[in-house]
Amino acid sequence: MKKSLLFAQFIGVFSLWLLSISDATAQWTTSSVSQSRNKLAGASAGGKAFFGGGFEGLEATDKVDIYTISGDSWSTANLSEKRGALTATASPDSVFFAGGGSYDEKGLSKRVDMYSVTNNSWSMANLSESRSRLASAQAGRKVVFAGGMSLQGRFVPTLQSTKTVDIYDLVDKNWSTAELSESRSELTGVAAGGKIYFAGGFKGLISGYSKRVDIYNVANGTWSTAELSEARAGLTAVVAGGKIYFAGGYKGLIGGFSDRIDVYDIALNSWTQTSLSQKRAYLTATTVGDKVFFAGGEALIPNTILTETVTTVDVFDMRTNNWSTDALSKKRKDLASTSVGNKALFAAGFVGLLDGGSTVRVDIYTATAIDQQPSPGSSTVCQGSNVTSTISALGDELTYQWYKGEASTSGTLLDGQTSATLSLTGVQPGDSDSYYCQVNGLGGEAWSDAFTLTVLENPSAPVIGMSGQSNVTVFQNTPYVSLTITGCESGAISWSGPNGSSGSNSSISVPTSATGTLVYSATCTVGSCISPAGSATVVVAPGTASGNFDGFIYGADCGTFRGWAWDKNKINSAISVDILDGPNVIATIPADVFRQDLLSAGKGNGKHAFIFSIPESVKNNLPHYLSARVANGSFILKDSPKALICQGSGENPGNQLPKPPTPTVIIAPLSAQVGVPFSATLVAFTDPEGTTLSYGVTGLPNGLSINNITRVISGTPEQEGTFNLTYQATDAGGASNSVSFALTVAPASSGGVSGEFEGFLDKVECGTIRGWVWDRKKPNTPVTVEFYTGSTVWGSTVANIYRSDLLNAGKGNGSHAYSFTVPDNLKGVGTTLIYARVQGSSYVLKDSGKPLNCPSSGRLSAETYGNLTVVILGNPVKDQVEVEVRGVMGQPLQFALTDMQGRIIGERQIDKAAEVEHQRFGITTQPAGLFFLKVSTNGQSRTLKVVKP
Repeated sequence: MKKSLLFAQFIGVFSLWLLSISDATAQWTTSSVSQSRNKLAGASAGGKAFFGGGFEGLEATDKVDIYTISGDSWSTANLSEKRGALTATASPDSVFFAGGGSYDEKGLSKRVDMYSVTNNSWSMANLSESRSRLASAQAGRKVVFAGGMSLQGRFVPTLQSTKTVDIYDLVDKNWSTAELSESRSELTGVAAGGKIYFAGGFKGLISGYSKRVDIYNVANGTWSTAELSEARAGLTAVVAGGKIYFAGGYKGLIGGFSDRIDVYDIALNSWTQTSLSQKRAYLTATTVGDKVFFAGGEALIPNTILTETVTTVDVFDMRTNNWSTDALSKKRKDLASTSVGNKALFAAGFVGLLDGGSTVRVDIYTATAIDQQPSPGSSTVCQGSNVTSTISALGDELTYQWYKGEASTSGTLLDGQTSATLSLTGVQPGDSDSYYCQVNGLGGEAWSDAFTLTVLENPSAPVIGMSGQSNVTVFQNTPYVSLTITGCESGAISWSGPNGSSGSNSSISVPTSATGTLVYSATCTVGSCISPAGSATVVVAPGTASGNFDGFIYGADCGTFRGWAWDKNKINSAISVDILDGPNVIATIPADVFRQDLLSAGKGNGKHAFIFSIPESVKNNLPHYLSARVANGSFILKDSPKALICQGSGENPGNQLPKPPTPTVIIAPLSAQVGVPFSATLVAFTDPEGTTLSYGVTGLPNGLSINNITRVISGTPEQEGTFNLTYQATDAGGASNSVSFALTVAPASSGGVSGEFEGFLDKVECGTIRGWVWDRKKPNTPVTVEFYTGSTVWGSTVANIYRSDLLNAGKGNGSHAYSFTVPDNLKGVGTTLIYARVQGSSYVLKDSGKPLNCPSSGRLSAETYGNLTVVILGNPVKDQVEVEVRGVMGQPLQFALTDMQGRIIGERQIDKAAEVEHQRFGITTQPAGLFFLKVSTNGQSRTLKVVKP
């Protein structure tokens, strides 16, 4: 009856085993090492698992069994010494077997056998002390071997625990030593987060067991300590999921075996505890995939004081945070384990004296594991993009399914996403989320880390238009037609238009010289996202007015805009003109005002002029560009546009506006050249109230600026082109007026300027270079003169200073003199011959080649000048007195301008005179006559007569 019951139980157990065998064999398989043994050591590197050394009975072995995952194959090698109870650890490229011992005459060992995966070669080193039952771990550039059992004692050496630590530097290839805080053997070692932890161990027969954790910081070489919750030896340790697990162990005859697992959370720097399913010691631990294994060991036989080896495997699933148990195929303790790829290997070990001693058995757990997490791990893309991310998994008969939102089946299953690659097309902002791949195989399931997708909404199409319209019709030659791009204030604009035109600014200048239909498109890029294109169409239509037109703009200021226009086919008929502010018509007026000069020039009956009063809409302190054209036509009056900046009429009640120079052609046009120093003195405004004026010019090209007191434009132009400048004067009361003129900057090294020139280089002095030049063909237009020596150009200026002698000599309007300040780089360099020529031409001014020999500016500033020299620039004068003073640099100056009766017209005091001091006094309101200008300084004075005809 008893035999029948036992047989029935056997059949039941066997049936259950048969039911579970498919799952078991799917994950667990077995293999063998080349030699049965226990107290061996295991580690892995470079796709290989290594199991070395150990004992078979009382005999140590030097055997190393090597498992290569790529070929699922085994090979062997040999340590340099036979030994067991050794330790093993690995760096990414090397495996280290250290210490141990044997029961023969060699005893304890200090040998370190090192295998290089890259070179497939072995080398040797030695610890500082022979010992067994030590621990090791590797982090960063350090491999550390700690503690153990060594022979100690001077006269009768005995086996005792040691605190010795040997440290090997992987980079420098050198060794150093340190000490644990306590001597101990049968401890465990593990590395994580740039630190190495040595925990527990046996201290000695009297001091017992240790709960100490010595922590080595690889980065700074410092040590610290912590404590386990229980003192014990023969424990194991493993790192997984950002935590370190210190499990099991032996606490002594009284404490017995331990089931305690101390869990250290690296990120939180906190400790917690949990338990194994069975109290045991001399177990092993490793991790693969999302599982942590604690396998084998020695435990008490229930209800006895005897011990046995066990097959128990405690399995912690990091994904579900659940524990379960499994079993090795053969019970054993003092086994070794390591993981390589998706396989966890549990090798050899001691089965029992009555069970054959040690074993060759290797239990292999093959997990379904993620070999490569999503690549890329995250993507930030634009709306409508296609996105992929790929994982790599290890295991048998794998299937894939991607989920959105959660790493579980509670997430949103993505239909059709059943490969290792997630492939999303035309993603939208709502697709922004985390994506996970579930991999199933014979080795169970595994979940990938998150692939994080961020989908940026594309910017809206920018709006292109003029005055709010995207379809615009303008007459041919309409000036300043431009399209404005809006709706991309936080992005980058890219526009394209006819004839390959393109740009990235928010304004598009539209050419109107030819009729046609012009289509422009623009996109807005924010980050890497590009908007749909916005578009605008400009139709350039021929003017409807017909005739043989001619006309000219001869004046503009903040009071009026003036010019004339006529039709040569209808010589006595007045025509209408459109006044344009930019491209917009602001008025249409008849050109019917009589001018004698038009009649004298044969312009019909002379009634073809117009005077347009500047409206308040233009007087807003902003730049305005005024042009005129034949009404409804494409003929633009010559010398358009004029640039003005005007203030409102009511801003300065009772204060008259400064009066611009008349005629304004005196200051136009100017010409300069890229890369050539330039200077030009603009003609002064006059103030009806006689206050001092300040000046400004807007629209200057890069490289040029104006002195708002002296009216001198200077610098080295960096841009070529024609620039419409606004020249503005402001009086002491804040009233301002402006006129417009053009500055033409020729390209570097350009030439070709022609004319019937005449001029002289009169004076070459250390303060200024002076003379005059004009073009007989353009008697009232100033020219630009440049000064040079050989191929070196020193600078240029405009010859536009008025001199009555030039007027009396018939040199146009007399405004053809120049005064050029000598630059510092011509001082202190010895004698230099100075030549002058009309810029851009081959005409060299007469008397060129005058010598200049000036001391350096530094020496000048240190000298005391005793020769006061005063020169009136242009005498007789018209509206102002311009004086040049030299020879008293750094000294105070007093100016006094009086009339014939001794009445003071103007006074001025200068604290420190410049090397060449220029001052101007307005006399517009003074009647014609004789005036006296007295200039005084420290014991010197000069008085000059000034004639106003």
